[in-house]
Amino acid sequence: MHEILKSFPPSLVGGRLSVVGADAIRNFSRIAEQNLAAEAIDLLLRKSGLDPTAMITALDVSDDRAAWYAVTGKTCVLIETLGDRANVIGPGGKPALTVTRAEIERHAAEAAVGRDSLEIQA
Repeated sequence: MHEILKSFPPSLVGGRLSVVGADAIRNFSRIAEQNLAAEAIDLLLRKSGLDPTAMITALDVSDDRAAWYAVTGKTCVLIETLGDRANVIGPGGKPALTVTRAEIERHAAEAAVGRDSLEIQA
């Protein structure tokens, strides 16, 4: 799967952090929650064979979509999360890997069960 992942210069990651306003942060937070972005990104990274503990940088947000850079090791991938799916964006701006909302919700439920069992053991 690594051959479809595009490398981005590390200088792009976090480059806009100093100019992000409170409204943009609220929009990212709202869309991330609405689109299950954390779960979607985790699932896409796992399906790509990448470390799911990647560093994530918010890149762009609209009313129903958010774009993120995920950096793990020397690999940086562009991920977009939408209400009905999430994609790893490959060369040419086309989806290289897609997961559906149903897959994301199933992944979130499995992760929640895992968290619950860890809390019970503690």
